[in-house]
Amino acid sequence: MSKIIKFIKEFFQGLAIGIANVIPGFSGGTMAIIFNVYERIIDAFSNVFKHPIKVIKDVWAIAIGLVAGVLLAIIGIVKLLEFAPIPTVMLFVGLIIGSIPFIYLSTKKHGRPKFYDYIGLIIALIFLVILPLIQGNTIEAVTFNFWIVLIVFIMGIIAAATMIIPGVSGSLVLMIFGYYFFIMSTLKEVIYSILSFDFANILQSIIIVLSFGLGCVFGLVFISKLIKKLFEICPKTVYFIILGFLIASPFSIVYAVLQEYPNAIKSMGIWDYTISALVLALGTFVAGYFSMYEKKCANKENETNELKNDETKQ
Repeated sequence: MSKIIKFIKEFFQGLAIGIANVIPGFSGGTMAIIFNVYERIIDAFSNVFKHPIKVIKDVWAIAIGLVAGVLLAIIGIVKLLEFAPIPTVMLFVGLIIGSIPFIYLSTKKHGRPKFYDYIGLIIALIFLVILPLIQGNTIEAVTFNFWIVLIVFIMGIIAAATMIIPGVSGSLVLMIFGYYFFIMSTLKEVIYSILSFDFANILQSIIIVLSFGLGCVFGLVFISKLIKKLFEICPKTVYFIILGFLIASPFSIVYAVLQEYPNAIKSMGIWDYTISALVLALGTFVAGYFSMYEKKCANKENETNELKNDETKQ
């Protein structure tokens, strides 16, 4: 694979992960698993301070795509959800359904499941079903002060900590705490201000953006180390927990969007249901195809490495 093709592939993988992180109810960690780059990203965040140059070389294309995806989602995805919320959500649900068999096969690589593996799956499933049912107060505007900066920093930690866990939506958690629309509107305001060179408006919001960004970095680095350690100690249990998150994810996605767009179902006609069903099938097929494709690539790479090791020993 040439460097240009590799860059394009990894850029679009990062783009999809970035977009997923912004959508309430959808998980960037789930999308990373679909593209088989989850453990690679976890490893990068774990070693970003120890081996920064190596990390940059390994995931720079994914990182650029991720940033571009976040910016694109902030500007466009919300409008898409407003225009066609149900078909958009069905695409996400299809992607999740299509990835479940691949994750189940991943659990089999680590031997027969134990009782506590199933307990982890059930706990993860129940947690993700209950999570969107918790109601929070929406904050549309707040008075700027030190406490708001501190709270936004903490929200960044929570969002990053949850968005890196497959099946858990950092944006959904922000919505539960009531800060999703406030932070998203602030980020959108900064983006539009930069594009229009309105530096006076940028200065009014940049502290909020920086505090949220620093919280995200702190949360990503800390939680990624914890998850990496868990993969080393009990990989089968971790995969069963991920499986529980994935199984419950469609509920949290649909519930979050219906809460945000309560009239979406009422206004749907036969064509809307048909398009939603087709998009659901498309998402399932795409996720299944990419999962199997990535698995074949990984198997070929392992076989090549084994051959090289045998040749070296000889």
